[in-house]
Amino acid sequence: MTNQIASELQNMNATVEELSAGAQEISAASNDITAISKESSDGIQDIAASAEEQLASMEEISSSAQTLERMSEELRDLTKRFKVDR
Repeated sequence: MTNQIASELQNMNATVEELSAGAQEISAASNDITAISKESSDGIQDIAASAEEQLASMEEISSSAQTLERMSEELRDLTKRFKVDR
């Protein structure tokens, strides 16, 4: 009976050790997932910041294009005043 109890205790101990090792693996995997998630989040924030910068640049370009269009119209109107003799 004592041998049987000792054997059962050893089996239980082995099972607990296996469960503990499994829990450690799950914890390590969870830490890996957390690190990957943070990297992804950082990457997404960088992309969002770049998109904002690009939008601001596009707005500047659009404004400059409108200014150039107005200047072009003014120049065209001014050049109409001149006559070229051939």
